[in-house]
Amino acid sequence: MSVEQAHKETTDATSSMRHRTIGAILQESRTSLLDLTLRNRLLNIPKKSKSTTLLTIHHALSADLFRILVQEKKSMSFLPKLDKKDGEITCADDAEMIARNSDRCLPTMLTTESLQNRLLGMYYDARTLEEEQGVNILYLTLGTIKWYESDSSDRELYAPLLLIPVTLTRSTAKEQFHLSWREEDVSINLSLYTKMNMEFGCVLPELPPHDEIDISAYMRHVAESISSKKRWEIKEQDITLGFYSFAKFLMFRDLDVDLWPDTTRLDAHPLVAGLLGDGFPSSKEFLISEDSYVDDHLSIQEMYHVVDADSSQTVAIYEVLKGRDLVIQGPPGTGKSQTIANIIAGAVIQGKKVLFIAEKMAALEVVYRRLQYVGLDAMCLELHSHKSNKRHVLEELKKTMELGSPRGHDQGKSAKATAAYGAKLRDYALKLHSPLHPSGFTPYEIIGRLIALKNKGIDATAIVLSQPESWDSADYQQHKHLLADIAARLKQSGSMNKNPWRGVQCSSLSPKESQKLDSLLTQVTQQFHLMMTLAETIERHFPARNNATIGDFKKTHDLCRAYMALPHINIECIAQSAWIDNIQAVRDLLVTGQRFQELDTLISSVFKDIAKQHDFSECHQHLVMYGDSMLGVVHGKYRSSKKILASMLVGTLPKAHKEQLDVLEAMMSWQRAYKELEQHDAYGRELFGVHWKSHRTDWEQCTRLLEWRMGLSDTLVNLTLFKAFASIPSRDLIASMYEEYTTCVDDCTQQLEKLCALLDIDFPLAFGVESLEHVPRKAIKERLEAWSEHREGLLSVWFLFLMA
Repeated sequence: MSVEQAHKETTDATSSMRHRTIGAILQESRTSLLDLTLRNRLLNIPKKSKSTTLLTIHHALSADLFRILVQEKKSMSFLPKLDKKDGEITCADDAEMIARNSDRCLPTMLTTESLQNRLLGMYYDARTLEEEQGVNILYLTLGTIKWYESDSSDRELYAPLLLIPVTLTRSTAKEQFHLSWREEDVSINLSLYTKMNMEFGCVLPELPPHDEIDISAYMRHVAESISSKKRWEIKEQDITLGFYSFAKFLMFRDLDVDLWPDTTRLDAHPLVAGLLGDGFPSSKEFLISEDSYVDDHLSIQEMYHVVDADSSQTVAIYEVLKGRDLVIQGPPGTGKSQTIANIIAGAVIQGKKVLFIAEKMAALEVVYRRLQYVGLDAMCLELHSHKSNKRHVLEELKKTMELGSPRGHDQGKSAKATAAYGAKLRDYALKLHSPLHPSGFTPYEIIGRLIALKNKGIDATAIVLSQPESWDSADYQQHKHLLADIAARLKQSGSMNKNPWRGVQCSSLSPKESQKLDSLLTQVTQQFHLMMTLAETIERHFPARNNATIGDFKKTHDLCRAYMALPHINIECIAQSAWIDNIQAVRDLLVTGQRFQELDTLISSVFKDIAKQHDFSECHQHLVMYGDSMLGVVHGKYRSSKKILASMLVGTLPKAHKEQLDVLEAMMSWQRAYKELEQHDAYGRELFGVHWKSHRTDWEQCTRLLEWRMGLSDTLVNLTLFKAFASIPSRDLIASMYEEYTTCVDDCTQQLEKLCALLDIDFPLAFGVESLEHVPRKAIKERLEAWSEHREGLLSVWFLFLMA
């Protein structure tokens, strides 16, 4: 074997191994795209779910719908469920119109309002997805397979067979929705096709062109292909309207290397191999380096720009048109879409075809509008969203072909004039970047430094320098060193704006005041440390505050006091919104309970237990009507009512008519209160938790909780705080620190006020707030530590600063 043959075989083997490796990576990627789980509604239609993205069509024939929508290209409307009442149809359409238009209607089992809401939601969802991503996933499905995961499974699963791409339209907001075919390919369920083939060995039949499809015949062929499965069935008239997406499945098929021609295998493509396998060779030097002038390398005639482009964009366009593979990145507004539009125009001029793809339709639209604005939309064929159907594509091709050959014009004069202006601009750039003498700085550097100072809020033009234009580099360094020395001294003494004693207005202290300051600083620092420790321990049980202030110590004390005032009951029930939003309803419920308790004591001593279940409304009516009448004694209903009332009493019936009515009305009031408490039983449990025992509730105990709530200030009435109270595991956690915290709050606040008065603190200057209560705790803590640690030096420096 010759050396050349051996080398060739080795190269072929290496190439074959590399192809297999790339193929394996592609196969792994394909597997990740494949969703053959039951979460995929293409394999498992959620029939029992109340999904608002699925609408079932009832009492319709798949063959008829296919004929009307696809073959006849007619639109169809929707029929709500017909609810008959008193022999009349209560939905919008009357019976005669339904019978006349039955072949153009899609019957549903939803009421008119529910159907309209469902269609409206599906309409907006479909439109939003198409506008953002340029794809339609709204399909009308014809027929389903009822299948099972295994022979032992009892779970019925339904998967659609045929999918018709459709669109929902309506003329106005008051009109009905209509369903029409999008004139795109009718497809089989690819996910189902693969699932059946891979896991069950059932090969479903392919679908002929839509103008040759016989729905019933196709369903029979599918039934034959699954005939080996005993319980599996074909439901030909199962029809749904919903969202079905198999875009990833199409990608799964496209990434199958076996479907590509041998001459253009996907795993042999150099870009794919570079991305997934070997990587890319070291990039060559840029055809135009960054420090070069673009005009030195490119003439006007080589710049096929149809929209504006700066130098960096021009270089990128040039590199691409020369055959380089690039990745161009940048934040929004940096001209990526402009660059793409110029690259497309340049490639077309070179006789190349360009495929421009994007994840979202908005990106395509931006580039298309730029080309359209300059009159180059005729060279673009849109293949996304509603513009991807065959009819639209053919119309676009016809329109472009009828335009004929483009008419050119002599660009010589324009190019010459542009070159002259370009030379002037280049001279300006050279001057801008040429060093000035004697400083050695360029105008560009000087302008840049001035702008940088301006961005920092420094007006450099207000700084007066002594003949700066005469400075050479040595002069510049000398002045720079002088400023550095000044900065170092300020660093040693500290910036006056950051001095811990800033805001102190007293300019001197007597020996007695100085001694008092030492004592106060020690006391306040210790007291504040204790205060912070107690506050942090307590406040972890309450809602967190951002940037807590001195005034929050008092607010925390108010929270503790409110918590300690809670009745000694299970307080978990206060974590309900009713204690915030509808306190009147709580009060009314307790009033009803107390009234029931009073009545219950009364009637228990007067009536027998059986009387509580009796309806006394007729008795009351007869006693009221005939009790005061002279002839009442001879009226049968009156005598009967008195007899019934007497039989229900423990003792004898009162003789006086008014007393009889009082007893009877007391019982009826008891019954009303009893019924009202039963109706509000769930609400009572929500409000009072374990303390609610319906008619046997301890009303006095529950009333104490209401009185606690009514006694709170408005600032403490919020659900977050109530939930925090309810979540505290034990009252002892707060009670053990409450008294100490109360004393500490008063002492610490008084000591701080004395210290601030001694130093005559200007709070806006010292802390940027109006008063002591608004000062952040962290700021006070840091200031106390600085005052204590550097009292002598810092205070003396600050006094000198004040006297300056």
